[in-house]
Amino acid sequence: MAYARTACAAAAASSAANKNNLLAIRLYRSLLRTAKPFDASSTSPNAKILFSLLHRSGQENPLPPPRTETSDSTQDASASRKANMEPKSEPNEESEMIRTIQVPKEHARDLSLSYLELQRLQYEEEKFGDDATELYSRKPDPRRPPPHMILFRALLKDVVAGPLENDVTTSSSMGTMMNFPSHVSSKDTDRLKDVIRREFRGGELSKSSRFTENIQREVAFLALKELHRKKAYAVAGEVPMEDDEVVIQEQRRRNQRQAAKNVEPLKPLIPSVYVQPCTYLVAHPLMTGYFSRSVICILDHTDAKDDPDTNSFGTDGGTYGLVINKMGVGPTGRDRMLSQVIRADAVPEKLRDAFGDCSVREGGPVNVSLQMIHVATPDQDVEHGIGGNVLSMIPPTNSSSSTTTENGDDDIPASTAIESDAAIYFRGDVLKGAQAVLDRKMDRDNFSFFVGASCWEAGQLESEIQRGFWLPCRGPPDICFTGMCDHNTDDVNNRIHNNDNKDTGRLVTGIVAGTKQSDRPRADLWLSMMSANGNDNATLAHLLINEEYHEDTEACDDF
Repeated sequence: MAYARTACAAAAASSAANKNNLLAIRLYRSLLRTAKPFDASSTSPNAKILFSLLHRSGQENPLPPPRTETSDSTQDASASRKANMEPKSEPNEESEMIRTIQVPKEHARDLSLSYLELQRLQYEEEKFGDDATELYSRKPDPRRPPPHMILFRALLKDVVAGPLENDVTTSSSMGTMMNFPSHVSSKDTDRLKDVIRREFRGGELSKSSRFTENIQREVAFLALKELHRKKAYAVAGEVPMEDDEVVIQEQRRRNQRQAAKNVEPLKPLIPSVYVQPCTYLVAHPLMTGYFSRSVICILDHTDAKDDPDTNSFGTDGGTYGLVINKMGVGPTGRDRMLSQVIRADAVPEKLRDAFGDCSVREGGPVNVSLQMIHVATPDQDVEHGIGGNVLSMIPPTNSSSSTTTENGDDDIPASTAIESDAAIYFRGDVLKGAQAVLDRKMDRDNFSFFVGASCWEAGQLESEIQRGFWLPCRGPPDICFTGMCDHNTDDVNNRIHNNDNKDTGRLVTGIVAGTKQSDRPRADLWLSMMSANGNDNATLAHLLINEEYHEDTEACDDF
């Protein structure tokens, strides 16, 4: 009887093992099949766009809070700016010491704790002499995600950012966190199927092997569900999974119509090269928070090694720029006026008379005093002495005066003047500008005002660019001044309607008389800048433009 019971138990165990193996094989094949449209080496026409949707790293706050400054001349910033101005805690000697501790490999492989938590435990062990077994067996924080989500996020980080030298402990804080389609290569998209194969085959590099079989299956089903959700979302947004020449060509024409004129991406270089005046930074479509769908123009950058006397940021260095596509909104829902953002007792009468009812844009979450950008001819600059720094268009890398478009036309000038000899200035004397307006020597439309700024400490912006939060590009300085752009609508419509008429005109709102409503570009600077940076980037932006992205919505999974 005992032998029979043992034999039955062994048979049951063998049957269960066979069922588990069969389930694992089916899951493996289903995941590879579902992942195929995300692979650029397959026939999927939009693989890079789908891959870019796999963006979440599991970090609650992917962007560090910007540096904050105060000014006595400004009123309380809007609630949206306040929410992004949390003060950073100053590092103390103990916290700096903890971050230098090397955690033993056998403990560093524990994915249930963050590497910083493991460093702190190691620090406590060395400082207080606690028993290591007791330290590493402490109950986890109840707020910590469940084990299957910990494993899922760790695997997703390997897909999005790539594993760092087989070290499972550091990929959570390093590497690319978001991907623009134009920056995605076939090698990048290969990582999805490579991670699937690695985890199912097991071995030393497999992260799943450190978890139970139940957790492994739960993660496999979760991955399968999320891949299907991404595909369904893209299909609902008319992004085809298979070659559909009609749809693809229509999307390409739409993207060309929307593209900002005289704007082009900067060639892939090290991030520090991008950080210079008149570089435009376009926010990733999946970025949330204050900078969602923002376009920033960098106005100044200094390194810590620069001369402190000429360094705008003192001895520390840093980057200063402005969000250029967000109008300040007052309590009534209308544009905020200059007289509303500056306290009455802090506004000189001359300034109030000249610019009091001028609209003010939101320049960023850092609370700084009123800032002005103005346009002036050389004669006006000499006559009125407003001064300031000239904002010059970044020259193309292949020429000092122009760049060649896809059509072979050298039509993107590198000078600051686009249609006249006027130049764009920032940091000018606002009182002298007010006097020129009151004397009727200059028009109020020659001046643009901002409240708030976007500032980064030395190296901070370079890190954000490297991690995929911003797309750097070059364009005319007047985009910074107006917050609007021209479009190539005339050329695109001529090709669409087989019309040889080459009549052109300046387009501020992007609407051309005589065009169909569906042919008109949207009056959205962020969308136009994305569309000017490549067809895939444009398609991703159009896919997400009508979505309010939050981490608990279907369109934006909490990875």
